[in-house]
Amino acid sequence: MKNIIFGIDGIRKNLVGFIFRLVQVLLSFVFLASMFHVIFDYQQYRYYIDKMREGKEIYVFRNNIEDERYAELEQEQYTDNLQELVKRILEGEANYRVFNDEYSITLNEESVERISVTKDFLEQYNLQGIEEDIDIDKLFTLKKMSYENQLNTIKPAIAGSDFHKQYRVGDVITDDYGEQYMIIAFFPKNSKYAQPTQGASTQSLDQKIVIPAYLDMEENDEMIDFVFSCQFEADSAKELQEVVLYNSENKLLDMYLQSYSRQLNHVSENVLQNLVLYGTIGGILLFFSYIGIVCGMISLIKESSYDYAVHLLCGATERDLLIRSLFQFVCMLTAGVVVTLVFYGLHMETLLLICIASAELILVALYANYYMKHMKIVETIGEKG
Repeated sequence: MKNIIFGIDGIRKNLVGFIFRLVQVLLSFVFLASMFHVIFDYQQYRYYIDKMREGKEIYVFRNNIEDERYAELEQEQYTDNLQELVKRILEGEANYRVFNDEYSITLNEESVERISVTKDFLEQYNLQGIEEDIDIDKLFTLKKMSYENQLNTIKPAIAGSDFHKQYRVGDVITDDYGEQYMIIAFFPKNSKYAQPTQGASTQSLDQKIVIPAYLDMEENDEMIDFVFSCQFEADSAKELQEVVLYNSENKLLDMYLQSYSRQLNHVSENVLQNLVLYGTIGGILLFFSYIGIVCGMISLIKESSYDYAVHLLCGATERDLLIRSLFQFVCMLTAGVVVTLVFYGLHMETLLLICIASAELILVALYANYYMKHMKIVETIGEKG
């Protein structure tokens, strides 16, 4: 307890310097934690994408349609051509899967993201609570159904783990607009997914609801949504050439074909830029904070050498003096770890920073111990006496 009191007294004597070094430590920990987070999240992101691709390429149509053109495409004169375009996708060489997260529902006045998918999306998850007689593959096959019937149908839904607190398998959820969803399973806690077209990070499923994809072949806007929700698994873009040519010849949708590989290249470049930014700033801050802390500690030992000598004569040990000298440093590192825990929780980012903090503490402790042993502290009593 006495060591803590002396340590606090040391902070009070040089409060401005302590605060300055504390800010350096906090900023360096935040930037390094951000760098580690980008690294680990990107690794997980690549894992999901590679698992999705399974050695093949995946293509998507990117949307360039302007609002005025959208309004025009909703006219009845385009219905037949859009139906033919969708038919060529459904019957084409390339295997398609559907993923659409453009819509949300409202439950108890809170917005909940709703994702429409086909069965391929669910294959990578160990779903919880599925009854033996429930056929996930069959339930999550694309449903062709009029929009009116969609509204009146109780849709099977797989809910994120956070919904487990309120609902059970078999419960029917009614959103604030009257649409109903029956929970048939839950995603495991911390389940995530990745889509290269939506950024360079994984997305959590904990607070989302996943339902089968539906398609109304009489509604132009639904057919357009379907085209841009499709992901095509193919050996090459040639397998989609028929769709591209038909769309071009009939001047339907302003879109272009993009591969996941090309999109991943853009994502990788952005990730590398973030790593360089966070790593450089974090590394510089950590280096200067370490130098500042060591210099401040040496200054503290020099300024307190007479007090330390008195403490030794009064029964304190060298270990007590070392603890008193390191108290400020321990406070700074502890604050850095706590801030990282607040931002990122107890994940790999925090564990790595705890290792870095421990290594810093050991280095400083060794240096402080060496410095104090060579100062001959007790002799300062004679010098000042």
